[in-house]
Amino acid sequence: MDANANTSTSATPPSKKHTPKGGVLCVGVNCMDMMLCNSDKPRTTDMICTFHGMKIDVGGSACNTSRCLKRILKLGGSQADAHLKVGIWTVIGHDRFGNEMMDIMGKYAVDTELVVRSHEHPTAVSILPVYKQEDGGGRGCFVDLGTNHIISMSTLFELPNATKDHGERARSERMNKIAHYDILHI
Repeated sequence: MDANANTSTSATPPSKKHTPKGGVLCVGVNCMDMMLCNSDKPRTTDMICTFHGMKIDVGGSACNTSRCLKRILKLGGSQADAHLKVGIWTVIGHDRFGNEMMDIMGKYAVDTELVVRSHEHPTAVSILPVYKQEDGGGRGCFVDLGTNHIISMSTLFELPNATKDHGERARSERMNKIAHYDILHI
């Protein structure tokens, strides 16, 4: 037997094996959650309800998955895991809630370079009254879907004010950025 011969039993030749680049890209809906803590549970449709305290955070599947994954990697993993790239690919408004979402995701160390900003549609917002335990607990939900109702493959690849040539080049650049992730979570 030739000492230089490849003795690998893998069905895939070594030159064709996937080389992980690292990372998880979370794709999907988003919203800014406003939790109204210790809210009165309405007993009639015209009742004025009070709440005591408010918590604001990001929500929606793409935001929740990316921030939780980043937190899990940071808390329970090795140094390499803590630095694993976790990104988000969604559409948000070019508004104050969109700006706040970008800031919060940055604080969670989630990569936001693929986030598309819309000038025509607002960032989704949900108001979540969290009812007092003495009122039976639970929560309600009021939501403005904002940009979530326009999320599609075409809007994810869309760039505002792009000419046809610039748009094609931008799409190609976006595909190259996506290729740096090993896993897409949709």
